[in-house]
Amino acid sequence: MSLNEGIRWEELPSFLPVPCDLADHLAPLQDDGTDSILVLSERSLESIARHSGALSKEVLGLLLGKVLCDQKSGRLATIVEAITPVQETMGSRTSVQTGIESWAATWGTLPPLYQVVGWYHSHPGHGIFFSATDRQTQRRNFPKSWHVGFVFDPSNGKFGAFAGEECTAIRVLISGDVSV
Repeated sequence: MSLNEGIRWEELPSFLPVPCDLADHLAPLQDDGTDSILVLSERSLESIARHSGALSKEVLGLLLGKVLCDQKSGRLATIVEAITPVQETMGSRTSVQTGIESWAATWGTLPPLYQVVGWYHSHPGHGIFFSATDRQTQRRNFPKSWHVGFVFDPSNGKFGAFAGEECTAIRVLISGDVSV
């Protein structure tokens, strides 16, 4: 995916991770204590699979939810409660592109209670990795340490996540209840 201009986060309502004790929230999910994690609702994963599955071309969308920050360690947990597909994309089997107008139109349809915490896209039959273009998209548009890029391969149901400007691979926990 590529954008000519990055998302201007400074023009959006301010957003900070919610301070908490992550152990209280993540213990039931068998958390392993890694620095950053993505907690994805089963419903969101099913929505991404539906959006990706019927197509042999790449698709993309936004991840919606909140971010928790452990008060003691500073550890982050990005919680995805919903997704919204980006419409009007030009996808092929190996890439997907959209214009700033499509991002803006998608942004205008977001439910008011959610924060954009990242983005997702599919890699149909290509496996789970972040390409050079994916890294550029993440750095330009989702550079915060809690921003997540999620990749889904509809050919085998595998997925992975990458966080922040460095595009570091992070653990993904799937939960039926993400109301943490």
